[in-house]
Amino acid sequence: MTRAISMTRSPSAAQRWTSTFSWLPRIPEMRRARDLLASHERVGNALNGLARWTDALVDYKKALVIADDFAGKDPDTTSWQASRSSLLVKTGDMLKNAGDARGAVAQYRLALAATQRLAETSKKTALQRELAIGHAGIGDVLDGLGDRDGAVTEYRAARDIWAALAAADPGNAEWGHALQEAELKIRGVTANR
Repeated sequence: MTRAISMTRSPSAAQRWTSTFSWLPRIPEMRRARDLLASHERVGNALNGLARWTDALVDYKKALVIADDFAGKDPDTTSWQASRSSLLVKTGDMLKNAGDARGAVAQYRLALAATQRLAETSKKTALQRELAIGHAGIGDVLDGLGDRDGAVTEYRAARDIWAALAAADPGNAEWGHALQEAELKIRGVTANR
């Protein structure tokens, strides 16, 4: 008896085979979605470069709808999750540039949560770096809004991440510089209270 025949006679083996490759029919759909997402993101990037933030926001939001859809359908695929996080930051940037600081903070917090979920499953320092940058960015906006306590909380979160990265790689000048910058921001905000 060949292996193929035994698989067809065993429901559990056949089910495992089917579930293992269930994503195959979705490849064309995923490619089209990835291409459309990339197109909207490129248009948004171009409009951002022209300081047309409201128009850029429209395209970033269209791309975000696609990323949200596929991230929800396929939560284990980190590329969709990373795209979603990146687009949340970009929508936050456009809101901030357009004068909606509170809307920007909301988008940044969503991006931070998405990045945190990615970081929980991976020990990549790039994700830790993104978390620290996210906390510092939220701190900057909160400081601009006059929320000194909120800003200090975010700056401290960023500082703690930078400190851990610097301790793990003492020779990395970026980590050390970022740690010093976070400390300066904390001192600056607390001195102005």
